[in-house]
Amino acid sequence: MMRKVKQPAAMTPDPELPARERLLLAGGALFAKNGFESAAVRDICALANTTSNMIHYYFGSKQGLYDEFLLGFSERVLMVPIRIISGPPKNRETLIAKLEMFIAETLEALVDQPDLFKVVIREQFIFEAFETYNLKLIEFLESAKKLGIVREKLDTAMLTGLILDRLGSQILYATWIKETSGENVMDDSPYKKRWLSANIDLILHGILTS
Repeated sequence: MMRKVKQPAAMTPDPELPARERLLLAGGALFAKNGFESAAVRDICALANTTSNMIHYYFGSKQGLYDEFLLGFSERVLMVPIRIISGPPKNRETLIAKLEMFIAETLEALVDQPDLFKVVIREQFIFEAFETYNLKLIEFLESAKKLGIVREKLDTAMLTGLILDRLGSQILYATWIKETSGENVMDDSPYKKRWLSANIDLILHGILTS
């Protein structure tokens, strides 16, 4: 018999946070859960424990709150991983170390900002940061090809999509993964460490013996 996975309720922001930050967190949670159109101002304010006029005071409107929430995507999610792979690797060891850090930092950023990522995916936004993320990883891997570190036949464009898809799915389907396996990367540090190690090993070394 099939059953539908119950989605968790939106988390109430820390009441000690300033009202503006609570509104951003509450708005993000409800935008991620319901979409922009269905996220009501009264529900956002109730979750943030503020009056409705606070949205107008800080952001002008619900659209203003939404735009402000999305502005943080590039800086909070993708910029740190992008900086890690700036410039070509010096050797095989550097390539491995940088890719390990790149993948780990991308996952950490997504775990830290799950609502932001869910909204971007839900609304199918195409951010310049996404394009930069992909292009910088392709450049990094292509430079490694020139050094003879990476296989010449590797389709670097396909690999970049594989990495982000693999990491993103752990955030988008975290509740389902928890229900079916009892673990997920969002709230289980030992499992997240094991998941990262296994996936980095698979990406770097594959499944076949050398």
